Amino acid sequence: MPTDPNTLGLVLVRHGEAETGGDNATRGLTTAGRRAVRMLSADMQSRKLSPAVIRTSPARRAHQTAETIFSALPEPGPIRPTNQLASGARVKDLLKLLRAETPGNDVVWVGHLPDVGRIAAFLLGRPAEVAFKAGSALALRIDFSGPLPAATEEWAWNP
Repeated sequence: MPTDPNTLGLVLVRHGEAETGGDNATRGLTTAGRRAVRMLSADMQSRKLSPAVIRTSPARRAHQTAETIFSALPEPGPIRPTNQLASGARVKDLLKLLRAETPGNDVVWVGHLPDVGRIAAFLLGRPAEVAFKAGSALALRIDFSGPLPAATEEWAWNP
């Protein structure tokens, strides 16, 4: 995404397909989930994405998704586990996290449903949450000039 010093590029990613059963925090990606995330990562690489940071839910499946994205990009910033992205995140907490990001950068957030769908809907001014398949992404350009951050959609990727 092109860099604009007055806006922020935010790529919202839902973690790849996860194993069933077991502890929610420790479930990893399935083979299909890893494959879909590798395809997403290749798409991000073709877009020459170079995020300043990749923030991830502390859940294993989200962290594995972030690691796969990180390994495919030429010069990504660090992976940062972020409690605000844990399953059950509230929009107001995600807005606080968003305001703490540095304008002019691109960032990637890897999280869960319905959380990523709710924050996307809020930022886009939509009445219903945005649908995210496992391993999909939505790139937004965030404008902070108004009283609340607002977004425009730049691209989307679905497995």
